[in-house]
Amino acid sequence: MGKVLLAGMRPPERRKILARKLDAVTPRTVTDPAALERELREVQRCGYALDRQEITRGIMCIAAPIRSGDGSTVGAISVAFPASIDEERGIENEVQAVTRCAAAVTAQLQGAAAQEGDGRGPARRTAQRRERG
Repeated sequence: MGKVLLAGMRPPERRKILARKLDAVTPRTVTDPAALERELREVQRCGYALDRQEITRGIMCIAAPIRSGDGSTVGAISVAFPASIDEERGIENEVQAVTRCAAAVTAQLQGAAAQEGDGRGPARRTAQRRERG
């Protein structure tokens, strides 16, 4: 999820984080800022991030962004699973499931924001109930 959130940051914010020392958690942790920046561009391009045992040995993660109405990343959804799954059958099903779920949450979030903007959202309905007494 960290890569998705970093990829969704404005470039000046991301540069501040990448300027810090990046500590390795496992031997696979990406600690080179240039390499991490390349991965973040790939996350932006494909719409999801992979953690290939970078935080926990034997565990992979797939994460996808949740976006607000203006397209900014406001959160992420992730699934973790044994790395052996990738080795045995691949992870395309998991990638599709995570990106599909993130897209659904994004659509709900954007729909709720649109309703708020046109006066049909929850805040407006609450105000209408109060007016009626």
